[in-house]
Amino acid sequence: MRTVNMAFLLNKTAISALRLRSQKSASSIILPRRGFHDELGARKKTFSADDPELKRLEAEMNNAFRRLRGLEVLAVALLAGSCYGTYYVTVETLKGLAEAMREEGRIEKSD
Repeated sequence: MRTVNMAFLLNKTAISALRLRSQKSASSIILPRRGFHDELGARKKTFSADDPELKRLEAEMNNAFRRLRGLEVLAVALLAGSCYGTYYVTVETLKGLAEAMREEGRIEKSD
């Protein structure tokens, strides 16, 4: 079987990438893709201007995300507490059963 050298493949792709890059830079010097302009248009100026309503909306969204994160933490704490409560009740029940069985064994031995 013939094995392929990974360095050869890497070198070959690197050379082809450089070749493509040089072709792009040569053509981009001749014909730029976008025209140059000095000033923004009226529409772009309005979009780039600070909007107080947008800032208020962003602040409200940040507060909502903080509240949601707090609720998630509360839900995890509640779940952990309920799991611990279930564990505690189960362990105490088993302890009570074990104690009752020991007591029953003592009664049988004494008879």
